[in-house]
Amino acid sequence: MTGISHSSGDFNKLKCESGVVIDVLGVPKRWHYNDQEVIEIYANGYQRVYDVQSITEDTVLAFENADLGKYYVTISFGDKDIKVSVKTPFASYSDINCKRL
Repeated sequence: MTGISHSSGDFNKLKCESGVVIDVLGVPKRWHYNDQEVIEIYANGYQRVYDVQSITEDTVLAFENADLGKYYVTISFGDKDIKVSVKTPFASYSDINCKRL
C-alpha cells in the first residue's frame, strides 16, 4: 500500500486521535503532508510544521529544528493501519486510529 503522493503542493490529509498524554489524549488531530512538509494541526488550531527528510513507498520521515531541540515525525502506512509517531525533546507519542480524509 502506498500512502504518499509525490505531487508538490497538494496535501494528503489524515485525521487521528492524539497520543499526547497531557491535556489532549484522544482529542482529534489532523496531519497534512506532501513531498516537502508535514503539518501537525491540533484541535485548538496550533500548528507545527516539519521539513520532509525522506519518503519511501510506505513511510514519511520529517523533522523540525526548534529552539529547544529537534522534533521528529514518522508516518507509517501499513496494510491495515496508518501510524504517526512523534519524538520531541520532552516526550514521545503515537497518534492512533488515523484515517485518510
